[in-house]
Amino acid sequence: MNAQIEYQPEIQTPVVGLAFSHHVAARVLRRANSTELDRKKRSLDKEGDNPSILFRQERLMDFQRSFSPNKSMAYCGLSVIPNQKPTLKAFKNAQGNYFTGFGGLNSCDNYLCPCCNQRSAAQRRKDTQNSLLYAQKNAYSVNLLTFTPPKIGTARERITALNKAYNYIINNALKKFTRRRGVRDFQHTRSIDLTINENNRSQPFHFHIHAIILMDREVSGLKEYIWKAYKRIMNKLGYSPSKNAYDYRPIKTARGVEDYLNKSFYSLSFETTSGLKNGKTTGSIGVLNWLYKVSEKPKRRQIDLYKALIKETRRVRWWSCSRGFKEMGESYKNKKDEQIKEVFSQEIGINMWYALNTLSGSRAMVQDLLIKRLESPDEDHSEWKEIHVLIAGSIYEPDISPRMIETYQLELKRILQL
Repeated sequence: MNAQIEYQPEIQTPVVGLAFSHHVAARVLRRANSTELDRKKRSLDKEGDNPSILFRQERLMDFQRSFSPNKSMAYCGLSVIPNQKPTLKAFKNAQGNYFTGFGGLNSCDNYLCPCCNQRSAAQRRKDTQNSLLYAQKNAYSVNLLTFTPPKIGTARERITALNKAYNYIINNALKKFTRRRGVRDFQHTRSIDLTINENNRSQPFHFHIHAIILMDREVSGLKEYIWKAYKRIMNKLGYSPSKNAYDYRPIKTARGVEDYLNKSFYSLSFETTSGLKNGKTTGSIGVLNWLYKVSEKPKRRQIDLYKALIKETRRVRWWSCSRGFKEMGESYKNKKDEQIKEVFSQEIGINMWYALNTLSGSRAMVQDLLIKRLESPDEDHSEWKEIHVLIAGSIYEPDISPRMIETYQLELKRILQL
């Protein structure tokens, strides 16, 4: 595709006020009150058998809205932020790839929400990469640290113990130990990783912490010192940690940092924060991979596990970093940073928005059609043009109209062949 060709909307959007409340969002949720969710299995890729990632995400969001005990997760992506409008947007990165999403919507910002997780994980990945590049450039010591608690007690109890142990070691024991040995700059970031093993009836949730520690000089004896401090604090909290569930790996060479950026960094910063990394044991699945799996045809036990997980992890802080760690990334001018440009923006009327959300799979299909239109502007794209006319025309309707909602539903079914 010619890089100079940018898509121009067929219809220019006038500014019309909209209103979309949680009350209307609740009406959307009524379509999926049973355990047997009715989801269309159609692939967005007409030449393939596997659904696109957009469709998989929407199917998972249907599952989330049906069974999450957290109200903000159930409403995520449905209700509109006050004084804003639901908007279909498309972006293009420096590599020429397009991606889409809906703006102006309330979000739950929960780690276990696939849409919110994807957005936050991308930013964390970028911040971490820049900080590591800064560390490489300034000859910092880069260290990878892993803590895994024993599978004793509830999920919340284990997470609480894990966070207490980590905070004590990082903010007290380790800082003092390294400062006495000449370290002037000590920075860190950590993420909680979660895998699920349904075969383990008593303890299906497996938590562990991955941490990155940066120091302006190397310090010997840290591995044993951290282990002793970790064991001591965990014993006080009522746990007996295994040394096999602890790991500390310094990366000393520039080549090591490069390998880490290419492999370990991707694993720790993207896969762990997005929950897509599977465990080492058979049947141990990354939490988001597990959710994608169970959302296809959820069983009663899987639904119960999901509800328990949401309740047990309420208000858990899954990722954090020191202020200096983030400042390292902000100060590093990474020429490879993606330059993202908005290439399409279309407001959506309230009746069209409601109709779009009552048809499972339709949001993903509309986004897929837009991406294909952007990637191949010279082709016909008759389906997208019909959809775009519906969306653009819907903004003239500021009030909810059951008749218009039904009309849009029928039109969407016809165009998308639902």
